[in-house]
Amino acid sequence: MAALLRLYRRIPALPAFVLATVVASATSLAITAACEFAISKVLNQLDISGPAAGVAVIILIPNIVLPFFVVGLTLLSHLHGGASWKTPTFALVVGAMATWMWIGPFDVLFAPVVLGLAILAWGTSCYMLRANRVRVSR
Repeated sequence: MAALLRLYRRIPALPAFVLATVVASATSLAITAACEFAISKVLNQLDISGPAAGVAVIILIPNIVLPFFVVGLTLLSHLHGGASWKTPTFALVVGAMATWMWIGPFDVLFAPVVLGLAILAWGTSCYMLRANRVRVSR
């Protein structure tokens, strides 16, 4: 693991950020797929179907994928050489734009329902970076 971290830190900043974005995206999508599979099994066991189940799944997808993407990108960028508040902000904005394109234009009043956990992950990540609570041995 230490050798992999040394190799990752030797990569220049821009390719490392692109790699971190791809890895964070893939990881968050895999976690979301596993969670959605579990949620669909639970909905089938409870015999819940129809429009309410569809709306619940559509609302849950961004609330699972975006927090993992925000935290994953922030952590990987921090492991490379330090991250600032701009990294989780970038991840949140990209995720919000992707959600907006996927679901369609949603009202600002609906945004906390769709992006609620991502906003919480963004705030927590910014606080942890600002307060230097995340330490990585060099």
